[in-house]
Amino acid sequence: MLVNNNLAARDAVVAGLGIGLLPRFQAARFVADGCLDEVLPGWSKPLVPVNALFAASRYQTPKIRTFVDHAKNAFPAAAAAG
Repeated sequence: MLVNNNLAARDAVVAGLGIGLLPRFQAARFVADGCLDEVLPGWSKPLVPVNALFAASRYQTPKIRTFVDHAKNAFPAAAAAG
């Protein structure tokens, strides 16, 4: 089954339609309730780089600067690599 929505994948897995790769925050409650079992404990998919592209300008808008600063704090490992 191929879906483009994590919630649809989660619902399919909870319904017993196979295994799936789900974000921990979406699966945690179902694992805790016993509805799902973790198949590969300790495994996670490789990190995906996150890039912020915006037009170079002397007068960067505060919204852009705030977002970039927030992203650097939210993704510290990616910020250190880049």
